Amino acid sequence: MADEKTGKVLKSAGFGKAVYSNETLEALRMAEQLPQIKKQDYELRCLDDMSLHFVMVWLHGKSDDILIPLPPTFGRWNAYQPYSESEMINLLKPEAGKKLKEKLKELPGMTD
Repeated sequence: MADEKTGKVLKSAGFGKAVYSNETLEALRMAEQLPQIKKQDYELRCLDDMSLHFVMVWLHGKSDDILIPLPPTFGRWNAYQPYSESEMINLLKPEAGKKLKEKLKELPGMTD
């Protein structure tokens, strides 16, 4: 977190100690070069789902979001490639659907 007036860091997000610290820093270095970054400010977030085995840098903007997957991606999408929110939703839908069906089958009395 940073002071809105001075930009001085008030609270560290702990990237230096995070499991994906080097990967996150690499994604941020690449994101700095994107044309969208020069047009508006983005809030840095992390998006992860261990059931689907992904971790992404999520740059949240007022008009759009940029999602940058961190390795390993298991060949499902490209590490460090920026994706729009809609692109990533389309990539995640099939896997999320499979996981949902698996979970439903585990519930008593639930079948296809």
